[in-house]
Amino acid sequence: MAILDWHGERSDLSGIQLLDHAPESLNVDLGAVRRYRLGRVRAEMQKRDIGALIISDPVNIRYACGARNMQIFCARNTPPRYLRATEVVVGKLRDAIRPGITENELWSVLHQSVIAQNGDYCETRLLSSDQCTNPWFQETASNIIGENELIALDTDVVGCHGYYSDFSRTFHFGPGKPTEQQRTLYKVAYEQVRNNLDIIRPGMSFREYSEKAWNIPEKYHANRYYLSAHGVGMTGEYPYLYHHADYLDAGYDGDILPGMTLCVESYICEQGGAKASSWRSR
Repeated sequence: MAILDWHGERSDLSGIQLLDHAPESLNVDLGAVRRYRLGRVRAEMQKRDIGALIISDPVNIRYACGARNMQIFCARNTPPRYLRATEVVVGKLRDAIRPGITENELWSVLHQSVIAQNGDYCETRLLSSDQCTNPWFQETASNIIGENELIALDTDVVGCHGYYSDFSRTFHFGPGKPTEQQRTLYKVAYEQVRNNLDIIRPGMSFREYSEKAWNIPEKYHANRYYLSAHGVGMTGEYPYLYHHADYLDAGYDGDILPGMTLCVESYICEQGGAKASSWRSR
């Protein structure tokens, strides 16, 4: 019979818990964080009269027991078992933009910086330039970024301690000034985000939010992002807040609660248009 070495049980590997001593963990009571997360899981199990729980999703496993190692590997092999840093990372990406660089090369700046700051990984490769920005959800490729183009990105970063850092930005790189079309796309996307941030209040129902949220102009409606806002914790998660036009078909009711973290979305482009602008804030 094979005897497996689980390493963590060996007394000669006391340094295996070095993650708790990383610079971003200073002054953070990670034991309290893990107890809080586990306590919430147990409370929900008790509320639903669940006696035992088998968890297979790596994000849920990390939330329940703090296990970080090899999350992407585990997602494929299924064992049962912070925003500031990302702002710095996106700043480095922005500084690296230049004509002649490929989308893949530019995205690698963000990914390298995430790992250098002890973040976990990027869930997607959502960065595109110029005509590749429309429609959305086109990942990076060998496309070469040219002069005076828009570059749109979505971070989708699982950062320090497994917290999801999720925001979008659109940048313009010269040497010329943005065109009137580029300025309009950016302005409209920013207006949508600012309007919807301003209306959110604790206690607001999902239906009320949908009714009061910014109405997308008709010429941009067909290519809208599928959500108006969504929850974020250790990944993109509950609740999903839908646009008013989509609420009857896809929406559900509930309440925005104190302590919830929400991402407010915007993706603005005309159907068949050449360019788009993406904004997301939380």
